[in-house]
Amino acid sequence: VTVSTVLVLIVAYTLLTFRPWLRLSRQSYQFVKGSPMLLACESDGQVTYLMNLLKRQEAKHKLEIKGLRGKIFDLHEKINLTVQQLKSLKTVEGNCSGNMYNGGIGGGDACGVDPFQLRIVNEQKKEGALKQFSEEELNRLSTPRTGFKNHFEAPLMEAFTSSYSYHREVGMATVPRQKLTREHGEVISTAVRLLNDEIHDTAPLVSSRDLVDGFSLYNRTRGTLYELYFRSPSVNTFRHLRVFRPFAPVRVVGKRTGVERSDVWVNVIVTLQGRLDRFKAFVKMYVDVCVKQDKRVFLTVVYFGTDGREQAEKILKKMASDNSYEHYKFLTSDLKFSRGRGLQHGAEDLKQGNVLMFFCDVDMVFDAEFLDRCRMHASPGRKIYYPIVFSLYNPDIVYAGKSRPSFRDQLVIGHETGTWRKYGYGMACLYRDDLFSVGGFDLSIEGWGGEDNDLLKKFKCSSLEIFRAVDRGLFHLYHEKLCDPELSDGQYDDCTRNRAIYEASHRQLGLRVLNLNVS
Repeated sequence: VTVSTVLVLIVAYTLLTFRPWLRLSRQSYQFVKGSPMLLACESDGQVTYLMNLLKRQEAKHKLEIKGLRGKIFDLHEKINLTVQQLKSLKTVEGNCSGNMYNGGIGGGDACGVDPFQLRIVNEQKKEGALKQFSEEELNRLSTPRTGFKNHFEAPLMEAFTSSYSYHREVGMATVPRQKLTREHGEVISTAVRLLNDEIHDTAPLVSSRDLVDGFSLYNRTRGTLYELYFRSPSVNTFRHLRVFRPFAPVRVVGKRTGVERSDVWVNVIVTLQGRLDRFKAFVKMYVDVCVKQDKRVFLTVVYFGTDGREQAEKILKKMASDNSYEHYKFLTSDLKFSRGRGLQHGAEDLKQGNVLMFFCDVDMVFDAEFLDRCRMHASPGRKIYYPIVFSLYNPDIVYAGKSRPSFRDQLVIGHETGTWRKYGYGMACLYRDDLFSVGGFDLSIEGWGGEDNDLLKKFKCSSLEIFRAVDRGLFHLYHEKLCDPELSDGQYDDCTRNRAIYEASHRQLGLRVLNLNVS
């Protein structure tokens, strides 16, 4: 009975609310289209005025409809809660009847209490506990902290408007202004709905366009606090609202599972054209990590062109002979260099079935722990692992005026030694069938760049999950980058931008431009 009554009220409330609007809109439309005044107009000024009036009415009606949808959603939630309570009531009544039939054994006082009221009391207790928890976390987050070691520890709030968010991170690779995320949109919508619930019928409603300023303070253990300021019809008056998104206490979710990858081989695929000195260093690293330590790695090299082809093959054969190693293959192509075409050729040549692949470059250095993460984070038919590489800066700039350390000692993650390639998707761990399930690479892309972003878009449009994280065991070695003027405009812009970003730190480049020497 309770559910039926609520549903009838929703339908009646909706019809009564929408009917006057439909009638008003229809009458207004007929007035504008058929009015003698409109037909007798000698200028478009009056027509424009009337059409703008209708547009404002329509916008107001749409906003009110949006608010009603929120209320209907809340009513649906209450209906679902009521249904669950009724189900619980039937269960408790059945248990109590059985206990009474058995002489009341095990019934206790619980069967003497109205189960429906008991459920409501329990829900109210939960809601009260959640509210108290949120208020306590908000108080901890809002309480001013004293005793900062330096001014960098002082909390900083990020700003946003109804269109953009403004980030405080600095650096050449950082975008200081970005479009709003879904989280921002949810917070603004919630604030608008709460403010409109408090507005009288005659007062104008609030919309997201009325947001003047928004600020967010993020705390990784407490939650995120939002401060929002909206325009008010009154001059020099603003509506202020605080919204808090608390974090729950740490808890284990899901089942505890084991990840067994001991028998999984990693098939490293590398494309190459020239650059024999760099290739020789890559093979040396491969022997140390893959041949001597991991021992479950297969190497495929796809070489483009004829210049240096024989020397590259000799380097591989010597490596295999010196280490009694046979898990490699040297493929060739006479076509124009294309990284995507080369990686696809290497993947097609793997005949062992749905094997795990690692798309790599000769400028990469990795350790055995990375290979284990490659096995753990890539899952056939389910997940692709895109590691974020740490790109080392130009050592001539980093160690200018200093004694350069050994090669291994240069592999250090630090602010002045390099930066994370947050927007690079060239390195990937994935299974062979997953590559071809989305159509593989775009083989029309030639030269430098573009093939990785195109493949990423295909994966995003599929059912596969993208696992993206920084990887402390994967380094990109610095090398001088020459951007071919014959590249497409997009490729050339990306090449020159990357050349500037990954040359040195912001501070180091500034010192060189200003010709300063600061120890």
